[in-house]
Amino acid sequence: MPILKYHRMKAHVQAIKQATPGSENQISALCMHPRCLIVGTLAGNLHLLDYQGSGQELGRIRADAHKGQRIRCISIDDSGEFVVSCSDAGTVVIVSLTFLTSSSLGTTFPAAGSASRGGGGGGGEGGVASSNFSASSSSSSSSFSSNPSPPTASTADARGGNSGSTFTSSGTAITGRSSSSGNVVVGSEQIFCVSQEPLYAVHLDPGYRRKTEKGFVCGGQEGKLILTRKGFFSGSKEECLHEGEGAITAIAWRGGLVAWANEEGVKILDIENDERISFVERPEVEGGSGGGEELRCSLVWESETVLLIGWFDTFIVLQVKPRVEGGREGGLEGGAGRMLRMGEIVVRWKADCVICGVFPFDVDSVAILGYVGLVEGEDDDEDEAENEEEDSMPFGRRIGDGAGASLPRASPPPPVLPKSEKKVICRAELQLRTRKEGRIFSAEILPFDGEERVRDSTGFCLASSFALTCRKVPGPGVWRLPRGMGRGREGGTLGGKGSSVEAGQAQQEPHLAPPPSSRSSSSSIVDTGESFMPVMLMAAPEDLIVARVRNVEDWILFVLQHGALGAAIELALLNRHLLTQQRFHALATSYLEQLLARGAFERAAAECPRLLGEEAALWERWIYSFASRGKLSVLAPFIPLQTPRLNQTTYEMVLMHFLDNDKRSFLEIIKKWGGQQLKFGDGAGREGGRGGGKEKLYDLQEVSTRVGAMVGSAPDETLLQAQAYLFELQGKHAAALGVYWELFQVVQAGGKEGRREEERKRLFAPVFGMIEGHDLFEAAAARVLTLVQMDRGQAGGLLVRHVDRFPVESVVRQLQQQQQQEDQQQEDGQIRRQHDSSAPAATASAASTVSTVRGRAASSSSSSSSSSLLLWYLDLLFRRLPDQYNHPDYSRYHLLQVELYGT
Repeated sequence: MPILKYHRMKAHVQAIKQATPGSENQISALCMHPRCLIVGTLAGNLHLLDYQGSGQELGRIRADAHKGQRIRCISIDDSGEFVVSCSDAGTVVIVSLTFLTSSSLGTTFPAAGSASRGGGGGGGEGGVASSNFSASSSSSSSSFSSNPSPPTASTADARGGNSGSTFTSSGTAITGRSSSSGNVVVGSEQIFCVSQEPLYAVHLDPGYRRKTEKGFVCGGQEGKLILTRKGFFSGSKEECLHEGEGAITAIAWRGGLVAWANEEGVKILDIENDERISFVERPEVEGGSGGGEELRCSLVWESETVLLIGWFDTFIVLQVKPRVEGGREGGLEGGAGRMLRMGEIVVRWKADCVICGVFPFDVDSVAILGYVGLVEGEDDDEDEAENEEEDSMPFGRRIGDGAGASLPRASPPPPVLPKSEKKVICRAELQLRTRKEGRIFSAEILPFDGEERVRDSTGFCLASSFALTCRKVPGPGVWRLPRGMGRGREGGTLGGKGSSVEAGQAQQEPHLAPPPSSRSSSSSIVDTGESFMPVMLMAAPEDLIVARVRNVEDWILFVLQHGALGAAIELALLNRHLLTQQRFHALATSYLEQLLARGAFERAAAECPRLLGEEAALWERWIYSFASRGKLSVLAPFIPLQTPRLNQTTYEMVLMHFLDNDKRSFLEIIKKWGGQQLKFGDGAGREGGRGGGKEKLYDLQEVSTRVGAMVGSAPDETLLQAQAYLFELQGKHAAALGVYWELFQVVQAGGKEGRREEERKRLFAPVFGMIEGHDLFEAAAARVLTLVQMDRGQAGGLLVRHVDRFPVESVVRQLQQQQQQEDQQQEDGQIRRQHDSSAPAATASAASTVSTVRGRAASSSSSSSSSSLLLWYLDLLFRRLPDQYNHPDYSRYHLLQVELYGT
């Protein structure tokens, strides 16, 4: 999945060409200012260009100051008010910039991306369409996107440029001139003729504006690192800090530390305390010296103590820390009680390219502009084995790898050569790599115009908004690549192998990311949104390209275009705080509608809680949508009861739907909702309305009446259970108990008396608690046998605990009556069977037969179920209530019990 989006700044390149006709208008140096883009050319001009699509030239520093020679390096101070440049003429030029008030809005470039929650900007050339979250979107996400939108920025103090004269190294005064163009005033030029040889690097004192003694450091072909200072009333003073180790190609200054690179390596010096900090030896270069300007070094201070080094194919992170002695830090002190410091290499790895520029990207990664070799004309469809063979070439990478390969070019690409004529060419590649391991997670070839005329790595330039310390950007530590944009594979290709988009397309169901518990530990650091996303500018001699981090909406649109709606949902959920509510709901709606259209009702219902959240209106909409498809039973378990609380009409609609179509589900739903209905029932207040959680779920009386009407017309076991439960919710426990008596009769009449004991016990379990809890002993006193048949265990406990409410005499009488009825039924059955078998026999033997049957019935009555229940009850009294039962009042039952024991 692409992480960056690109825009070719055609208008800016055209503005440079119009200002300097001829072949000397090629770009040679680049610098990002908070208010404008500063571009140096081979002709010695410095162009101040508006960041917006028009590319308007806001100001220009004349070529005469650099004698028409190539600009090599540009630097600004922390305030952004002063700009310094050096050239092949050996001169250093410092100018002040004053931006008018009218330019404070609409002409700035975002130091780290748009902070607004919404889509990218429009207008200007190459404008991109707004992000419309629909699975059928067909706009290309790989093309150069729109011009960056401006951020807010504080207006620079309105002050004029420094006037007067400066001094060359030989003491000759050179008078500068002021100019004004557009919305910026370019102050008078301070020209320093430092060397007779070309200067490759210069860096302005970060505190140049606020310091009385202002200075800069420069170096070049001569091999001298020169510190030049100039006071307010005094002339300039030059000091050679170092010399004799070859050409100086890079300088970086942060606080009091100055780092520079020459042919021997990188050195760090504390110029305020004159302390040598560290030396890092130049990386070895195969087949070459690695010195000179051809393989220049890139130096960037990430913080006061961390230096990033990119040289040839080696990346190094150097940490400045106190010197150690005996394994303890801080053991050595210099003069005046100062702590001595040292440099320690904490990260070092090799890249597969010549590093032209390096900058921090986020907490865990860096951005590298590489100069790579590619095999021209290779077909993209070759197998993996061939790809690996090509990648093993020095800096080898096929044209077409990465998302950048599909970016449009302003001029036609070179023709495809026959296989025998294929050759390795060199092009620029922007890579994003993990900081510690150097693993690539995005690599995109940049199609620069005129790239075929670049001869070495100096032809490409990289600038980043990270360098705008005058904007007080806290650095990469406050920003992390938003969740869902993984670093799990090499190359950020468009739907390449192993990408989340491919995973989403390979599944029948839309792709879903792993649950939060399975994500990497890096997600534990909360990103702060898009406020500090880096913006990078890449330049070739005839082209400018800006790269910006895709925001969440860009990524979602990208995966939608590849048909991975599930992956888009996961991105949106992980970064929901970066999306507007309307856009998230639109995406969620498309996702749920797609699932329903495909018949994945269970999946859609399971997704509703996290997609709809606490939006009551959305819940009600989708409840009716499921109901219209006859799939409300799938969604019912997920319908919220408390947060959010829906409209009472919605809950009643759900109940009526199940009452008419699925009685079993109706019973399950009212039991599940019973707790909330009791909490906010008929007696509760109704303040708070739909979302206040104070209104009852549904009208108990109305639902109960509807159920009662259906039971009256056609008694049903499930509806009787529901009616009893509804009576309980209303507090009508006597009525509920009456329903359970009727339910028992329905069960018995339905021939289900042989159902499993556990099922019967569960069915009538509420009866016993209801009798004890609500003093319904009077209603239950005449139904002892029914209670025993419902659940003998619970019935026995109830009869023993409340023997005063269930008198022994009454219980025995009910059991004996039942015994007599069963005996009579058994006798009648015997007579019918005997009559059927002996119908032709003489009538004289009938009396004898009846007498015989009755005797057999009497002898077998003791083994009937009722006699067993009677014995069970008397034995229960004997065992559980021995003191009370062993009383003369119960003597007749003792005799009966003995008789039953003997049968």
